[in-house]
Amino acid sequence: SFHGIIRSMKKLYIAIALLSVVSSLSLVPQSLYAQDEEKSPKIVFEQTEHDLGEIPQGSNATYTFTFKNEGEGTLKIGKLRTSCGCTAALISMDTIEPGEKGEVKVTFSSGKFKGNTSKTVTVPSNDPKNPEVNLHIKAIVKVDIDITPQSLNFGDMPRGSSQDKPVTLTKIDGTKF
Repeated sequence: SFHGIIRSMKKLYIAIALLSVVSSLSLVPQSLYAQDEEKSPKIVFEQTEHDLGEIPQGSNATYTFTFKNEGEGTLKIGKLRTSCGCTAALISMDTIEPGEKGEVKVTFSSGKFKGNTSKTVTVPSNDPKNPEVNLHIKAIVKVDIDITPQSLNFGDMPRGSSQDKPVTLTKIDGTKF
């Protein structure tokens, strides 16, 4: 029948079209794929961890991490993320050409922290093999005087009444008051 011939011709046409597409893909030189990979950016940090050492409570400490675009494509840095509001991070520039260097300046505000603490800054980029780099800072926050407990709750008290609660003050260096 006429309709059967039309259906067979449509199937043949689709098969020929698919075959020509597949055969044309195999003619694309593999070097083009390699070239695309070579043109990728590559973010490389000199170091991803830094110990700020001992810092006084209530102070700020800053460290600058340095990185380089060791790839062949333009490196684009996204919005930096910090693990805590006590940590700020600034990027020197958000677009780094191949061979150029950039910096991430990290400032930690020790506030009311005490003892060992560590914070993280996440650096997102368009590096296909390393889309996020985590930078780590750590510090030992020193206090001159330790107060225990750090807060007191006297609850609801009638006007004119009093209440006693013990508070211990300790000099961290071991010397007497």
